[in-house]
Amino acid sequence: MLNVPHIRGHPLRMTSPRAELSQSSSKQSSSNQSSSNRSSSSSNRKLILAGQIAFLPTGILQTLLGPMLPILIARWALNDTQAGYLFLVQFLASLAGVQLSGLLLTRWGFRPAFLWGLLLMACGVSTLLLGSSTLGMAAVAAYGLGLGLLVPSDNLLIAEIGSGSSSDSGAASQESSQRSSQERSQRSSQRSSEASSRASAVSLLNFFWGVGAVFCSVAVFCSVKVAWAAAHHLLPFFLGSVALFLVLLAFAMRNLPFPAAATSSATPAATSSVTPAESSPSSSSLTPSPSPSSTSASSPSWRELAKSPAIWIFAAIFFLYTGAETAVGGWIGSYVSRLGSHGAAMASIASIAPLMPAFFWTALTVGRALGTAFLRHFSERSVLRAGYGAGAAGIGLMLWAPTLTGVIGGALITGLSFATLYPITVARLSQRFGVAARKIGAVMFSLAAVGPAVIPWMVGVISHSTGSLRAGLLLPLGATVILFVVHLFEW
Repeated sequence: MLNVPHIRGHPLRMTSPRAELSQSSSKQSSSNQSSSNRSSSSSNRKLILAGQIAFLPTGILQTLLGPMLPILIARWALNDTQAGYLFLVQFLASLAGVQLSGLLLTRWGFRPAFLWGLLLMACGVSTLLLGSSTLGMAAVAAYGLGLGLLVPSDNLLIAEIGSGSSSDSGAASQESSQRSSQERSQRSSQRSSEASSRASAVSLLNFFWGVGAVFCSVAVFCSVKVAWAAAHHLLPFFLGSVALFLVLLAFAMRNLPFPAAATSSATPAATSSVTPAESSPSSSSLTPSPSPSSTSASSPSWRELAKSPAIWIFAAIFFLYTGAETAVGGWIGSYVSRLGSHGAAMASIASIAPLMPAFFWTALTVGRALGTAFLRHFSERSVLRAGYGAGAAGIGLMLWAPTLTGVIGGALITGLSFATLYPITVARLSQRFGVAARKIGAVMFSLAAVGPAVIPWMVGVISHSTGSLRAGLLLPLGATVILFVVHLFEW
């Protein structure tokens, strides 16, 4: 009888070379996949950090004209109409940049949009005070164009890769339970986790923008308090420092592993009929591309997209919300300066008026910092409804409060309420349409550039025609109420 050797009481198992090779190959494949996931996660973290840092100077430059306007008017002997052209030039250049960003993202990916945006912003801010008003207009147009390239690109990049880590972990669990009875619930949980992660990432990104905006508002207040000469001499140093920071950031980001262009992404654009779990933009943009015919056949056309009510709702939100936010932040200082009637009361209120935008932007920034944790416990839809409702209440309090304290309280409530609304909207756009959001984003972010130009301008028109700035500020209040009603319905 053939004796089978034993080791510690167990029979020695005889395995074939083919079985051993299969097990070794399986382990090696698993190890390679784990290493690839770790590398992808590390690349995403670097991109997210770079995108967040890049949003600091965008907050400064998008709100720069407000603090700089008195200095530029005196330096170039501008009247109010000529000074108003500065805002128009910035928004038109930004609108052109948004359109160009859509082309760049679709054909060449994120890298050129980021690098050109940073360099144009550096050129504009560094030349703002170097010459005549004509050169100043060109400088404003240059950094406005850079903002138009960078802002939508950065938002969409973070929205795409912000849920990358959850996608990687979710893929493994989905694969292991592919045939189990719990697959549907796991997909739903994964989809909810990805949506929350994406919205949180965009919210944190816009927190960095808020830091820059608050810094700009505080700089205005400080320039009022210190001597004119000191403020004047510090401005070139400040603008030059911002320009140098932008150039160094572009140099540091030039070799980062940005996602590929939309035409070469692995998973075609997700339409409203495809769930985010089935087509994740964060994972599709980092995997090898299929045949071009497959991608182009699945990509929705504008005619198909226009039939979706969601497209028109998103368009209204991007236009109305950004316009309302800019109108409140841009006019609140002037509104406070007109609260007093005469004498000491007027002087006391006027002294704090330049600081009023800082209350609004600070509340907005703090809210976005807290939003990353807040969104883990509440659904996006609940946050949107509560945010628009509380925002309308905050603007109402600001307009009808008889005292400065009431106005400050209304500004703080409005800022906190508005904090996560825009990031959630950007995240939902990316979640709903996948990689196609890069193409759709060009239109949406164009509306986000038109809204801040039209609604604040209409506030001024209404105020001039009625003789009451309070009447003009009813416009952003109405826009906020409309958006609250829109989000009461499922779409």
